[in-house]
Amino acid sequence: MENLLETKNLRKRFGGLVAVDGVNFSLSRGELRSIIGPNGCGKTTFFNLVTGKIKPTGGQVYYEGEDITNLPIHRISQKGIARKFQVPSIFGTMSVYENVRVPFFSDQKRHSMFVGRSIQRESHDQIMAILREVRLEQKANEISDHLSHGEKQWLEIGMALANKPNLLLLDEPTGGMTLGETRATVGLIKRISADLNISILVIEHDISFVREIESKVTVMYKGQIIHEGTFEEIQKDKTVREIYLGRGHKPC
Repeated sequence: MENLLETKNLRKRFGGLVAVDGVNFSLSRGELRSIIGPNGCGKTTFFNLVTGKIKPTGGQVYYEGEDITNLPIHRISQKGIARKFQVPSIFGTMSVYENVRVPFFSDQKRHSMFVGRSIQRESHDQIMAILREVRLEQKANEISDHLSHGEKQWLEIGMALANKPNLLLLDEPTGGMTLGETRATVGLIKRISADLNISILVIEHDISFVREIESKVTVMYKGQIIHEGTFEEIQKDKTVREIYLGRGHKPC
């Protein structure tokens, strides 16, 4: 399959700390992938490098075959890369519908063609389709601060989808969720991957989530990729079990 995202010998040093150390990574078009590893292993730094939030010490990031390593963050976003952070960043005093409308409004300002009632109706239909996708259609008019923690996470995923990305980066999307919300999020991410055919890269600590998402898994440790494979393959790997799960842990 054709690679959508690729990094070559990607490195990031903060003083004496090497946070990302020579990472060679590739993600195919339409692929769903999980990245796991202990705290401080470089997962979030890797996301920051891909999205342009920070610049690497060395190496390259390629998106659709183009070297985007030194592009500013807004240019990278415009190319079709969207990100959801660990902590939901929503407009709490606005309605659920208005939160998802914000990216559409920004797009309209950039493109003068987005005028007239027909375009407004089209935007409305697309916003409602996104809200259905993230299970919030019935709460379109509710103030966002009134949502549960899990619903706020889903709303931010919806806001990211409103940017019409080809690549969606999710940083611990189930953090702080109830068991029921976590299971619903598994279904949500798998459905988005299948229905919208976009590539999704997920950082997650919840092993049960990683198991249920049924994706290829990339394991990071001390800034490096130490193993890649199915969940069944990585849980059998002795090094992964010792480093990530800890000595004496049962296989996940």
